[in-house]
Amino acid sequence: CNSLTIYANPESYARVYADNEKIRFNCLKHLWDEGIITLEPTVTNEGTKLFTCKTCKTNKTEKIAKLPLPQTGNTITNSDDSYKVTKSGRINGTVKYLTTKKSKTTITIPDTVTIDGITYKVTAVSKNAFKNNKKLKKIIVGKNINKIEAGVFYGCKNLKMITVKSTKLKSVGKNVFKGIHKNAKIKVPAG
Repeated sequence: CNSLTIYANPESYARVYADNEKIRFNCLKHLWDEGIITLEPTVTNEGTKLFTCKTCKTNKTEKIAKLPLPQTGNTITNSDDSYKVTKSGRINGTVKYLTTKKSKTTITIPDTVTIDGITYKVTAVSKNAFKNNKKLKKIIVGKNINKIEAGVFYGCKNLKMITVKSTKLKSVGKNVFKGIHKNAKIKVPAG
């Protein structure tokens, strides 16, 4: 009898009978669970979600639609950092670094950031991004930064080392370095 399978609705007496007699049971009408995401969707790729029948443990997968492309002005996040899209696009998109969720002693503003499958150049640092951050001691500014807005490091009294890798930096706002450590060193590329 091990090749016998009963097909019926999960609420039926046939299911109880199959369970009691140790006969294989398959649902005619599945009772699906909430499902789990097995592949997160991105802007470039669909995701997938796996559902399991609560009764017979049959599985099914469904596709999850691609995420919409973030538009200029949207705020996007990558782990602990947040950015504002300054130029939307699957290719050649740019963002401005806004802030970090964590208080770290060393922060690196990256050259690029990949969020939801799209790689953006990080080209600016937002106004007051690290204002009054007392834990910050060292910052590294990525090579694609062309603008540091006003007050970015204002009041970061323990900030002792700023390394700027960018040769594209054209604009530094008002009071960017006001209130940082009095013996702070700022390294910039030659030329």
